[in-house]
Amino acid sequence: MDPLQLKGLVRKAILYLVILMGIDQCVGALLDLALNHSPDGRYYKAKYSLEDCQDDIVIIGDSRGEMDYLPTVIEDSLHMSCWNASRGGQGLPYFRIIQEGLLKRYTPKLILFNVEDNMLEMPTEYERAGFLRPFYQDHPEIRPFIDAISPFEKWLIQSRLYAFNSSFYYLFRPYIFHNLDGELVDHGWKPRFGLVNPREEREFTIESELAPLNPEAVDLFEEFMDRFKKAGVQVIIVTPPNYNLKVVNSSTDQYVANYCRKNQIPLFRYSENMSFITHASWYGDRDHFNPEGALLFTRKVAHKIKDAFDLVQDPVTVIEYE
Repeated sequence: MDPLQLKGLVRKAILYLVILMGIDQCVGALLDLALNHSPDGRYYKAKYSLEDCQDDIVIIGDSRGEMDYLPTVIEDSLHMSCWNASRGGQGLPYFRIIQEGLLKRYTPKLILFNVEDNMLEMPTEYERAGFLRPFYQDHPEIRPFIDAISPFEKWLIQSRLYAFNSSFYYLFRPYIFHNLDGELVDHGWKPRFGLVNPREEREFTIESELAPLNPEAVDLFEEFMDRFKKAGVQVIIVTPPNYNLKVVNSSTDQYVANYCRKNQIPLFRYSENMSFITHASWYGDRDHFNPEGALLFTRKVAHKIKDAFDLVQDPVTVIEYE
C-alpha cells in the first residue's frame, strides 16, 4: 500500500470514528431526555434521590428496605417528610452513592438504614450499581464508585450508549407501564403484592451459623456510618424479619450490634421477632412483606423511633432484640 492510499485510509477511519462519536452523543442526549422526564420508575427514583430529595427522613436499603417501609406511615407518625431511597438487588456501593448524592445537597435529620443479617458477609458487587452510570457525568461524587466496577470504566463511560447499556428496558418501561416500581404518592415505596403459600414454603428454620465477614464490606459499612456521623446525621439501623426464618445469630448481627454499642447507634432487630416471622398472611414472598405486612411493620418501627428519640434533643441509645 502506497503512502497516498494509507493516508486516505487513515482519513476515512478518522471520519467514521467522528461520525460514530457524534451518533453516540446525539443518541445519548435523547436517552438523557427520556431519563430526565421519566414519569416514574427506577430512574425517576434514582434521579430524585441524587438530585431533588430534601426530606427529613431517608430510608436506605435493598429490596426489603424498598418494600417493607412505607414513608407515608412514618410521616404520619413522626410529622416529618420521608423518602424511601432503597433499591432492590443493591448493596453497600449503591448505599454509598445515594449517601454522597444526599450529603452533597443537604443534611437529612434521620436515616433509617435497613441491614440484612448477612450484609457484611456478602461480596461487594459494584457492578450492581452500574445502572447509575447515566448520572456519572453530572455527579462527580459518584464517580469513584462507578470507576470501581472495572479498570476501564472511566474510559468506557465516555460513551453515552455505554452509560445506558443494559438499562434501556428500565428507562423506557415507565412510559408504557406506569407505577410498576410504586406510585409517586408513596414516596419511594414499592409494594410486593401477593401471599406466600405456607405449604410450599420452607419449614421453620433457625439460623445461627457464623460465616466469615467480608473485609471490603466491613470497610464500606464503616465508611457509610462515619460519613453520616461527620455530617451530623442521626442513623438508626433496623434488621427486618423473613418468613419462617429466625436468625438467632450471624457474623453481621454480631458486628453491627458491637458497632452500635460502641458508637451509640440505635438498633432495632426484628429477625427474631416470632410474631412477624410466622405470620404468613403478611408476606408477599418469603423475604418481603406484602402491603398489609409492610403497613403493620412500618407502624411498629415508627412507634419505636418515636419512643427512642426526642427529635429536638439528643437521642438515646436503644439496642433492642425483639
